[in-house]
Amino acid sequence: MNPLRHQRIIANAGSGKTYRLTSRFIELLARGVPAEKIIALTFTRKAAGEFLDAIFERLLKASSSDMGARELAGAVGFPALKQADFHRLLEDMVRKLPQLALGTLDGFFARVVRVFPLECGLAGEITVLDPQFLDVTRRGVLAAVFRAHAANDKSFAELLELLRQESRNRQSRTVIETVDRQVATLHEKYLQTPAQHVWGDPSDIWGEHPPFQNSGHLSARVELFADELEEIHSDMEDKHREGWRELLDEIGRLKAGHVVPKECLGFALKALSAPPSKKAEECFDLKLSRKTFAFPETLRPLVEDIAKSILSIDLQTRITRSRALHALVEKFERTYQRTVRQAGKLTFLDITGMLASGDTGAWSGQSLRPHVRQAIDYRLDASYDHWLLDEFQDTSRLQWLAIRDLIDEVIQSESGRRSFFYVGDTKQAIYSWRGGDSRLFDDIARYYNASGEDRIDVSESLNTSYRSVPEILESVNTLFSPGNLSDQAGIIEFPAATLSRWQASWRQHHASNPQAGRGCVTWQTFATDEGSSFLDQQAARLAAEINPIEKGWTCAVLVQTNSRIASVVNALRAEGLPAAAEGRFFPCADNELAGALLALVHWLAHPHDTLAEKHVLMSPFATLWHEGAEHFRLAALHLIRTQGFAEAVRQWVNQAAPSRGEYLQSRFETLIEAAVEFEAVTGGTGTLDEFVTYAQGFTDTEIGSGDTIRVMTIHASKGLDFDMVILPEVQGVSLPSRRDDSSIHLHVNDHGDVDWGLDLPNKDVCEADPVLSEAYEQDVAEDCYENLCLYYVALTRAKRGLYLLTTAQKDSTTSRDFNRLLHLTFPRKSGRYVLGNEEWHAAGKPVTISAPAEPAGFDASVSPIRTARTASHPSETHSSTLPGRAILAAQASADLGVEIHAALAEVEWLPGPTPDLDSVSPEAAMLLREFLENPENAVHFEKPTRKSTLWREKAFDVVLPDGRRVAGVFDRVVVQADQALLLDFKTDDAEPAELEKRHGKQIAVYRECLAALTGLPESAIEARLVPVR
Repeated sequence: MNPLRHQRIIANAGSGKTYRLTSRFIELLARGVPAEKIIALTFTRKAAGEFLDAIFERLLKASSSDMGARELAGAVGFPALKQADFHRLLEDMVRKLPQLALGTLDGFFARVVRVFPLECGLAGEITVLDPQFLDVTRRGVLAAVFRAHAANDKSFAELLELLRQESRNRQSRTVIETVDRQVATLHEKYLQTPAQHVWGDPSDIWGEHPPFQNSGHLSARVELFADELEEIHSDMEDKHREGWRELLDEIGRLKAGHVVPKECLGFALKALSAPPSKKAEECFDLKLSRKTFAFPETLRPLVEDIAKSILSIDLQTRITRSRALHALVEKFERTYQRTVRQAGKLTFLDITGMLASGDTGAWSGQSLRPHVRQAIDYRLDASYDHWLLDEFQDTSRLQWLAIRDLIDEVIQSESGRRSFFYVGDTKQAIYSWRGGDSRLFDDIARYYNASGEDRIDVSESLNTSYRSVPEILESVNTLFSPGNLSDQAGIIEFPAATLSRWQASWRQHHASNPQAGRGCVTWQTFATDEGSSFLDQQAARLAAEINPIEKGWTCAVLVQTNSRIASVVNALRAEGLPAAAEGRFFPCADNELAGALLALVHWLAHPHDTLAEKHVLMSPFATLWHEGAEHFRLAALHLIRTQGFAEAVRQWVNQAAPSRGEYLQSRFETLIEAAVEFEAVTGGTGTLDEFVTYAQGFTDTEIGSGDTIRVMTIHASKGLDFDMVILPEVQGVSLPSRRDDSSIHLHVNDHGDVDWGLDLPNKDVCEADPVLSEAYEQDVAEDCYENLCLYYVALTRAKRGLYLLTTAQKDSTTSRDFNRLLHLTFPRKSGRYVLGNEEWHAAGKPVTISAPAEPAGFDASVSPIRTARTASHPSETHSSTLPGRAILAAQASADLGVEIHAALAEVEWLPGPTPDLDSVSPEAAMLLREFLENPENAVHFEKPTRKSTLWREKAFDVVLPDGRRVAGVFDRVVVQADQALLLDFKTDDAEPAELEKRHGKQIAVYRECLAALTGLPESAIEARLVPVR
């Protein structure tokens, strides 16, 4: 047996990363490692579910045939393993499903905090805030901050004035919206900033020598320059004289704390770099409105002094604003800590920060004491011997710090029975905006191998693509190779740091099947000035011409922004093609029904808001006011208080808009879902304003099927692949650009620690100071690298056909976007670049038909009896299919089911006492109310006329005559002398036929068990699956 090594594996797109991970997992099982001693973590529940599915599928295949067993045995390095060995491993995995540690990093951290709440300084129930309720919570905390500080805090008032200026400049509706946006963006950055650093502290940024010193008396110096200007250029035209006067008046009015207009900044930058005059000796030139004016060199000190004062005022304003924002977020954080975190309401970031706090210092004012963290780590370390981490390029430094000590113990172990294994591709690092730091991928290996001993094996890389045809891989290799990027660096202006990182990440791609002609890459350019909708229409026409769905090919159109998805879908549908939008949507804010209803709820909270009132009066909800607005308002408030938001929404929409159509009906159902979830997370105590905020931010995820053209963002496509991919949005965004998503730049040192924070000036101003220039270049290099990663992900989703659509660029263009890179890399003929067989799709997708494998006597729901019997639980499995995604996503449904079963157990007979619906969640209450009030369900609770015994929620553990041992819980059983009625309540949202398909096997086993316990023949037992929904 070869020794087990710690490994880091670089995996190109489509190279079988999941296959390699599952091989490692099964290899560990084959080595005799108990499945529960292996922890495998990734970044999404979908990916974790796919990983679990893949393990079971490979084990099932190997346990079903000799050929499958030989293939898997070879893949995991144990050629002697047979079909029976994999059957044993599969059975063991099934038995240990509840003990498996396969999931997400966030989920793992949340479990740790729930297991050790007191050690983490938390008491009582812990709730993980979902994004929608986080918006509600944040606004509530902000309201408390305003109440506490707005009236008598001078610095707070100054900040509000700055933000008022910003809201006017950005045309925001209110300063409150500006504050809310700032806090939402900056709160996480505040938490990442060490307590000893305050944003905008000049000593942190420049030490003792800040740039652009202001000598004061700016207005006097401006007047002096104005006099000199008039004397030197007394013959200038009136329009130029007026232009100078307006500019100098603007400069003379500048003062710290106010935004400096861009015209003033432009003058300052030109003045500091004014070239010698081409027309006059001993002079320098300044340009205004395309007119060049020469000034004697004796005036240069005065002009430069004015310029430095302008830049100093701009910088001082940004310093003041940065410090004020830091103070605002600090006030917000104190209130948030006291009212939210200490109440046990945590975000995943809070949880991760708390667990990492021993290394980073305090998190939100708290830190795990060293002995507490050691105690937690001791227990966790004893639980897991083998760590498998997927998509490691997306790991944040905070997440790494939360698990570093545990990994340290594994790597330092000399036993040879522990391992650390991580996989990723730094070319697919597209989540830096979410905290991911792809530098960790190599930093960790370098750290552990620094002593000269290769503790982590870094030799393996997966370069063979099992996804894409050779033509696609050749195009990717040509376009993204470090050599090509270096060749185009002078034109695109790639930062040196970006090129260096890309060089370290790059691995050449090779095709597993080198046969040419099975696919094609096409780049089509159009000589047009029309907007993005033109390219969307061209994408639709291309799809209609190929008609991939009709031929059995999967197809996706990938875009960069959610706002572009609707345009593409509409274009596809206009061509008569089936199209589905995918990704995160805001279904309570994208239609007139929801908009009007939320306006109605807002009006209930603010009856003097005439805008909301007029919105309601122009909608169908105006009919609800037929007895007067105030009469409706009082009745509506009573309805919400007594029956909840969900019931109120249901009644209002049914009364005002009984005919809705399919689209609005789906949005209506989503409104109900949002209301139910809102009541669940607020415990029924949420306010009207909170409901509006929650509903506006309520997100839903839509996923298309294989029989539609799927339209999604490139980010959403990561981890997916399609036979055919169309890319109509690969232009317009400069590759070397700085993302403008935050007003505060956090400057990070080589160790990943924050040194300082500042609202950075614009590029030209930053370039005038070495410190700010370095900071700006750091941001540009980071964002440029991520832009390259994004396009790499987009192009590598395609298996057979890749189609890029752009506008044609002129030779004189100064564009530095991806379209420019395409123009510089690929030759075109008549506006097209084609590589491969354009008719690859014509024959349709080949269909592979294989005989179904016969499982080797394996039944996932009931195990054969053994000497040491283990009871099976039929209700835990619908069939021998084991869906990993369902297992990982089932907790919420399970909690609802527990509530409903417990409530129904309170019912003896009907008519009679019913459960206390105030003691359950709003969703459970709604389902129970509808179920119990439905006359058709009364038959399940009728009291028999003859003597009978009633069992409710009765647990059983029985050995059946054939030796099977089965354990479970009967929901409700009525036993009489010669017959019995068995009821099994189901909360699945499914039709009766689907319920029977899912649970028929379980109910049949339960009938056997009841027959064994009562002595009745099975024919005398009526078994009913009862849907509660």
